[in-house]
Amino acid sequence: MGRRRHHDAMPFDAGDEAQVNDAQTLANDRRRRYMEDIRFLLGCDEGRRFFKHLFRRTNILSIYPGQNSGIYFHEGVRNAGKMFWVDVCEAEPHEAAKLQVEMTLEEMQDG
Repeated sequence: MGRRRHHDAMPFDAGDEAQVNDAQTLANDRRRRYMEDIRFLLGCDEGRRFFKHLFRRTNILSIYPGQNSGIYFHEGVRNAGKMFWVDVCEAEPHEAAKLQVEMTLEEMQDG
């Protein structure tokens, strides 16, 4: 049987300092593991290709002019990509800069 989650045992009481501290510790541990996962992915060719593909598909380096419904859709997709971009920048700022340069150079080569 899997590990019981905090909310499986009892409802969360924001007034209970111990529960608040436990929840914060759990959130911090999850964030730390997530950042470690990003660093791992940036450390291998497959992970770098994945992120470049994600960032290209979500057009994080583009700005859409205008105000029609299609623009709003594209900005929504772009915002989803930007959430990952921010995480990559936080986890490995130097690698994020390298990815940006690589994506720009590859885009220039593709015409």
